[in-house]
Amino acid sequence: MAEAEELVRLAADSGRLITVYQDRRWDGAFLTVKKLVNSGALGKVAEYEARFRSFSALTRNLAPGASLSDFPAAGVLWTLALT
Repeated sequence: MAEAEELVRLAADSGRLITVYQDRRWDGAFLTVKKLVNSGALGKVAEYEARFRSFSALTRNLAPGASLSDFPAAGVLWTLALT
């Protein structure tokens, strides 16, 4: 809890928005990995790394050098929600 409160304070002090986004933990791929790990089918797992990349139409059609931050109400959270 102390770490979360510190993050909230840091965001406020720097004029930034802080948010939590955990929808991906309910994706089928993540749930399958969780099931395999919990069942012991993979043995002892020492490390797990996952990446969720956005391949929405918006990101595919960006002009060279353009960024999602160039668009109002766009960004990582927005594109993750679309994919």
